[in-house]
Amino acid sequence: MSEVIIPSIFSSKVNQQQNTIIESAINQLVEKLDKVAESRDRPFVFMKAADDTISGNLSANTILIRGTPVPRGFKGVVEDFNINFGTAAGTLRLIIIDPSGNKSNAILSDITSNTSGIGATVLDEGEALAIEVQTQGASTFGVYFSGKIQKVTG
Repeated sequence: MSEVIIPSIFSSKVNQQQNTIIESAINQLVEKLDKVAESRDRPFVFMKAADDTISGNLSANTILIRGTPVPRGFKGVVEDFNINFGTAAGTLRLIIIDPSGNKSNAILSDITSNTSGIGATVLDEGEALAIEVQTQGASTFGVYFSGKIQKVTG
C-alpha cells in the first residue's frame, strides 16, 4: 500500500475547518449552559432593615420601610417572613408596592407583635414589599424577608 501525501496547503485548510467546527460546538455549548444558569433560582433579599430596630411614631398609612424591587425580567417568591415588632400601641401591615410606586395589596394586616413564617408570595417584575403603619402608635421593629428570584422566559 502506498501512503497518500497531502500537500501542506490542504492540511492547513483541513485544520482550519476542524478548528471552526470545534469553536462553533463550544460556543453552542456555552450558550446552552448560559440558558440553564439563567433559568435557575437565585437567592434574593426582598427587605432588610438597615439595623436591627427602627423606631417610629408615624401616622396611619405611612410607609416605614420599602424593600428592594424585583429586578427587570424576573419574578420573585418570598419564602421567609420575619418581623420583630415591639409596640406601645398601633399596628403595622405588610403590603406590596407596584412598579409605579403605588400600594397594591396588603399581605398581612394587624401586626402587633413579632411575626415570622414561611410563605410563597409571588412578586412580579418591579414590585416590592413595604411595611406600612396601619394604626398610629410608638413602636420599634426590624424586618428581614428573603426568598428567590427566577428569570422570566418566553
